[in-house]
Amino acid sequence: MKRFFVTICAVVAMTMVQAQQVSDMLRFSQIDFSLGTARTAAMGGAFVSLGADLSSSAINPAGLSMYTKDDFNITPSFMFSRQNSDYQNGEVTNSSFDNRNRLLFNNLGMAWVFPNKIRTRHNSLWASTLAINMNRTIDHNSRMRVNGYSPVSLSEIFAMELTGVKKDAISGSNDAYRSFYNLKSSLWPAILAYQSYFVDPDENVDGNYYGGIENAVSQTMSQLTKGGTFETSVAYSLNFDNKLYVGASLAAVNMDYRSRNTYSEFNTDGQSTSDITSMALHEYLDMEGSGFNFKVGAIYRPIPEWRFGISYHSPSFIHMEESYVMRMQTSFNNGAWCDNDTPVSVNEYDIQTPSRLLMGTSFTIDRSVILSADYERVWYNKMSMSHDYYDLKNEIYNEIIEMGINATNNYRIGGEAFLTRNISLRMGYAFYDSMFSGDSKELQKENISFGMGYRDRDFYIDFAYIYSETRSSILMYKQQSALGSAVNKLMKNYITISIGSRF
Repeated sequence: MKRFFVTICAVVAMTMVQAQQVSDMLRFSQIDFSLGTARTAAMGGAFVSLGADLSSSAINPAGLSMYTKDDFNITPSFMFSRQNSDYQNGEVTNSSFDNRNRLLFNNLGMAWVFPNKIRTRHNSLWASTLAINMNRTIDHNSRMRVNGYSPVSLSEIFAMELTGVKKDAISGSNDAYRSFYNLKSSLWPAILAYQSYFVDPDENVDGNYYGGIENAVSQTMSQLTKGGTFETSVAYSLNFDNKLYVGASLAAVNMDYRSRNTYSEFNTDGQSTSDITSMALHEYLDMEGSGFNFKVGAIYRPIPEWRFGISYHSPSFIHMEESYVMRMQTSFNNGAWCDNDTPVSVNEYDIQTPSRLLMGTSFTIDRSVILSADYERVWYNKMSMSHDYYDLKNEIYNEIIEMGINATNNYRIGGEAFLTRNISLRMGYAFYDSMFSGDSKELQKENISFGMGYRDRDFYIDFAYIYSETRSSILMYKQQSALGSAVNKLMKNYITISIGSRF
């Protein structure tokens, strides 16, 4: 019965390539508007109808024309993350955690204001603003570690994946890498397992294999990720009578993602007949991308105390380059060990992230309090991927439907209170809903933030603290549900400081 269960899992894994590609696109599509300047971050990113801040170039470029002076800003941020993971496999539940701290760079930019000195009754243009700005939109930095106990070894799943493949095709006796080049990449982990003696051949039937460990194992999965997504934009905005503000921006998008995953098994069964004591499978994935997007927006102020804003964000059109390599280390109870790796797999393709529609409104009360609320619609179901040699659009579209990925709604609110002419306090909240159908909380995210700012005539400094929590479920190894899973909570704390000058 156990062997039949493993067979089903192996067949499912062979059909999950598109699911991994969709997961990669989601990774580069979940933008967080709390990663800009400290003022925007403290107010939850609820800035669609507000302005005079360099983060407006990433949210609603129309807000840039609310500037009355030139502005220069630099924003570093300190990130402290913690992951709590509850491993679940049958009735067994274990909890583990890991931490990661980083110094990040969130924003750097400059805005120039050009007043219109020739205003007439027929010319309502008051001023225009040009801004050049670099803004972080996604933070990939995290560290995770999960421990558990599985009744199934990964070696058994690899053995089933190799069924029907002749020994000569994967032995690597003359060229260790020949087997990888001749067979499809989905078999590479299983080939590596065979060459590392983690999978053994059936000596009676060529094309049949069995796992090197056929009993329950202690297992560990660790993951370290680095990188982020940045937009470097040129934005231009117009101010008409201090009532209507319109703007547009064109951004160069740069993505960087690096992942170091290790899946380990330890044969702790005292009754085991296997010679293997442990196995560690290391995966190294490096992804880089570059492309562009554009944004257009408008803000209307019918009365001085009320504003309404709307902004459209185009998809980001990104050309991706990735490299991937695996390494397996196996140790035996006689003290011997084995260490093998795969060739480096290099791939290039193009992705299109979701488009967005943002709407917001804000009120000023007694010139001392600002309240702001934003709504965002994100069309995750319109993501796409293309390749020079393979037509992936229909496959990705079908996989998005099968995974239940839909358009989703996000909400942000923020407030600012001026205690004195120079000092203000801020608070904010952001809710990023799951893009999966039903009542799923997968990749659901919440941010709670607060901060303060000081401003005089030419200088300002802002502080913000952001607590961010993301929920997800994680399989111990790729799509292999037989090995168990973990319910994961990623908690990030950001301390953000913006220093700037207006002149």
